[in-house]
Amino acid sequence: MIAIAAVVIALPGFIFAVECVFGLRPLRRPELPLGDVPAFAVLVPAHNEAAAIAATVAALRSQLRSDDRLLVVADNCSDATADIARLAGADVVERHDPARRGKGYALAYGRQALAVDAPPTIVIIDADCRVEPGGLARLAAEAFYGQTAVQAAYLLEQPSQADELVALSSFAFMVRNLVRQRGLARLGAAALLQGTGMAFPWRIFSAAPLATDDIVEDLNLGIALLHQGHRITWIENARVNSLPASRKATIAQRTRWEHGFVVSALTSVPRLLVTAILRRRLDMALFAIDLLVPPLALFAMLAVAAWVAAGLFAVTGGTAAPLAVLTSSLVVMVTGVLLAWVSEGRRVLSLKTLVKVPVYLLWKLPIYARLLVRRQHTWVRTERD
Repeated sequence: MIAIAAVVIALPGFIFAVECVFGLRPLRRPELPLGDVPAFAVLVPAHNEAAAIAATVAALRSQLRSDDRLLVVADNCSDATADIARLAGADVVERHDPARRGKGYALAYGRQALAVDAPPTIVIIDADCRVEPGGLARLAAEAFYGQTAVQAAYLLEQPSQADELVALSSFAFMVRNLVRQRGLARLGAAALLQGTGMAFPWRIFSAAPLATDDIVEDLNLGIALLHQGHRITWIENARVNSLPASRKATIAQRTRWEHGFVVSALTSVPRLLVTAILRRRLDMALFAIDLLVPPLALFAMLAVAAWVAAGLFAVTGGTAAPLAVLTSSLVVMVTGVLLAWVSEGRRVLSLKTLVKVPVYLLWKLPIYARLLVRRQHTWVRTERD
């Protein structure tokens, strides 16, 4: 029984390492003909984004053609988001329903507005994000020609004077959203949707379950689309960047995501695996296997605690096999982190900051304590610097 428990706890470390190894090199995809892509719509959900929405609209409009559309959904706003977005040149719809808060409701409201003259393709960008030049057209092209859901590489910008713990969180974000997504794509897995930098053909978007207050609506939207029989593609040649949050806001953001992820993974993986086997879908099976990897800080804490327990078991006369398995898992996990840092992370994170990972783990300990005693259920907007 102890040996089985050790294997179960160790397994995510090996999965993580494999994804990192396969994700070290950039993923090359053939360039699609962008000029022939039919007009597409960009949908921007915005809640109290008056400070940033004008710059966001201007940046998005710079990539649009005359027949493309830009729709901002000013959702339950108590500021001038709607007026500022209109003045900046966006079409705007306003939604006021305090009882139903959350990004999913805003997206559903925007879909209803667009359905009057439905575009062939929808691109979703958060109000605090910037799309690298040409990114909107590439997202629309991938969704239109492939008739799949598409996720761009979504990263956090890194200010030169970033808080060290926030910088470590941003590095973990990069490992998840770039290195591991790239590894999953190279292995043939479905991508994880991440809320912004997403594109859909209208036939997929029109039937997607959007109107929820789910705190990880992006993850669960992807799971729902896979069960509907759709595919989800990740592309590297379209990148979306968002400003990092302050230390306090980073904790709030990670609490929301990691609480939602853990609950969703625990409830979704069995059904995903069964469905993948029945439908013979490797992409869906690999997606489910990826969900077995908990947030990295949480896994590190669990693995170290199990390693200590296995060591005590071994020195008190028990078998050393569980200790060996857990040691191997920790070694390959650390190796995966180091390889990801050498490949991508050292451009944004110094080695001096990287070695402070133990402090980062302690910083995140309250998140996991709250997961046990007071799990977050409601969506909260992340405040940006």
